[in-house]
Amino acid sequence: MKADAMCRRCLAANALALLAVPNRDAFAAGLRPALGPGRFRATRFEGEYSDLLHPLCDRKIAVDTSALKQSGGGDYFLATFSGNDIGPPGVGNVVRASCDAESVSRYGLRDWSFEARISGDGEQVDAGDGVHVGRWHPRAADGEAWEGIRWKDGNRWLLEQQAAE
Repeated sequence: MKADAMCRRCLAANALALLAVPNRDAFAAGLRPALGPGRFRATRFEGEYSDLLHPLCDRKIAVDTSALKQSGGGDYFLATFSGNDIGPPGVGNVVRASCDAESVSRYGLRDWSFEARISGDGEQVDAGDGVHVGRWHPRAADGEAWEGIRWKDGNRWLLEQQAAE
């Protein structure tokens, strides 16, 4: 009888421990265990996106939620943005072209990455360059059925695939 009660307590403790530590299987199942509201909201930025101003170009975001960082501007999580665009390095963000086969063969493809801050509440993103500043747009907000980032310039990145981790 005593051993049975002890075994149940061990099972309960192990189950709670599994809920507290995120793992690949939990994320693959769509679960975001015990992250807290800010971390949970920040992780929704993770994934692959389609960029309406740069069709077929890669867009990916990875968020580090291991530590909430602090600065004079408030708490934030660090995120790495990566992808590719048409044209040689140094062209900047003025080129608005598709990454289709014809454009790639004609102008070339360049890879890029930068770091940005996701606010501690998981609502806003800012790379500090005055260009990559935006807000999370949840599905069905304002009657619009898309989910992703609405940038201050009016562009939208639509979430295609949520990250597995």
